Amino acid sequence: MLTEEKPVVLHQGVFKHTATVGEAVFMITGMTIGAGILGLPYVVSQVGLIIGLIYIVVLGLVVMMLNLIIGEIAVRPCLAGIKFGGAFVSGQSAVF
Repeated sequence: MLTEEKPVVLHQGVFKHTATVGEAVFMITGMTIGAGILGLPYVVSQVGLIIGLIYIVVLGLVVMMLNLIIGEIAVRPCLAGIKFGGAFVSGQSAVF
């Protein structure tokens, strides 16, 4: 796997290796998490330890709630009135 050659493209005068969708997702996720982790000490130093910890806990709860809402919509699409496979799902019941 490490020895397989990837296609190279010319982008703005620079030759670059192409990445698969999975590699691109992992790179973006890693950079986002890395920037957040490196930024936390600075933010806490600016607002103070107690307020910084409160921010972290409150924002963690907000993110958890948003993820739970997204998961609930994925399990029960009728909550969002989403159209799947030609059948419109809305209200309490779904007709497929």
